[in-house]
Amino acid sequence: YGTRPTGSTTSHTFVITNSGGITATAMAGLGVNAPYGFLGGAYPGTGGNCGSTLAAGSNCNIVVAYMPSVASPADNDTIQIDYNNGVIAQSALRDVTGIAVTPG
Repeated sequence: YGTRPTGSTTSHTFVITNSGGITATAMAGLGVNAPYGFLGGAYPGTGGNCGSTLAAGSNCNIVVAYMPSVASPADNDTIQIDYNNGVIAQSALRDVTGIAVTPG
């Protein structure tokens, strides 16, 4: 997310791709902690279109916002999307980092 002033909101759209040969089921977004969150407050985020399933060979979007409230040299978190691959439960992880500074 780069360097952002405290009190701001910066969103980013992430593409989730099902490269397998079967529909992913039981999809849910987890692992997003303050100062990060799904834009609008809930998975998949305002503007996102992921649901609880994702057909084989297709993709969808989630929107995660960085909303720092205090200055920090590094706000690190991991976005976690849980799903079932047709055999067992799985998790897809994506690390995110932002730097919060006081506004000018």
